[in-house]
Amino acid sequence: MNRAIFGCFLLLSACTCTKLPPTFKKCNRNQKDFNECLSKAVKDAIEQLNRPFRDEGLPSLEPLEIPELTVGAGTGAVEIRRGREKKGLKGAGGSCGN
Repeated sequence: MNRAIFGCFLLLSACTCTKLPPTFKKCNRNQKDFNECLSKAVKDAIEQLNRPFRDEGLPSLEPLEIPELTVGAGTGAVEIRRGREKKGLKGAGGSCGN
């Protein structure tokens, strides 16, 4: 779960190519407890994204707007495809569990 959160955060950071908001916690990669610091920083950042940071170009995760979602399952005897358009997901910017 932590890897997924870290991956999403890293992707979001790389795609926007901008400075992070000043309220986001920063970690020095040379510090002894870098992994723990990063985990806490990502959780804190996700909790802060319940509102947009317009200056940095970061959208709000509450509600998380999904323009289109297609879910496909397997290539066996039965294949299921389901599509959805313009849906919102509430609670995506809430508190993170362990």
